[in-house]
Amino acid sequence: MNSSLIPIILTFDENYVLPAGVAMHSLMQCANPNYIYEFNIIHHGISEAKQNLLIENLKSFKNQNVKFIYCTQSFENIFNQLKNPSHFSQEMFYKLILPSLLPQYDKVIVSDVDVIFKGDISSVYHEFNGNEYLAVVKHYSKTLQDCLKITYSNFDKDYVQKINNFGVGVLFT
Repeated sequence: MNSSLIPIILTFDENYVLPAGVAMHSLMQCANPNYIYEFNIIHHGISEAKQNLLIENLKSFKNQNVKFIYCTQSFENIFNQLKNPSHFSQEMFYKLILPSLLPQYDKVIVSDVDVIFKGDISSVYHEFNGNEYLAVVKHYSKTLQDCLKITYSNFDKDYVQKINNFGVGVLFT
């Protein structure tokens, strides 16, 4: 992998295009120009028009690249078991299968799209050795706990232990 490349993973649906654009733009405003920030957007149906809006939003930054990865994996059955899905979408489950979706990366930064970056992330990315998961925010909501319980039942115990008790804001994996 190119040592100047920093892969950023975002998972969201069409309803979150605007906050995603804001998050991506704020990251690039703080970005170190010596690195290429590669946004990998994993989705299940963001329209081409909305994809083009996100690309247009970043065109003034030369050290970025945007890739849209259409995921055919459906988590609808798990999602429908949630009693109160609240503001969550099925796309949140894509974070659990990143190693199979993006095997080309040794480590990545995963971010929610309802964040604003106030500083560059390149030094944190390069200091992180990739042998563990680091979550910045831990959620204790009943909805997320229900979601994780249902989700964990679909993975083997070793994998569950790796992803146990995470909540994202920004996740290094």
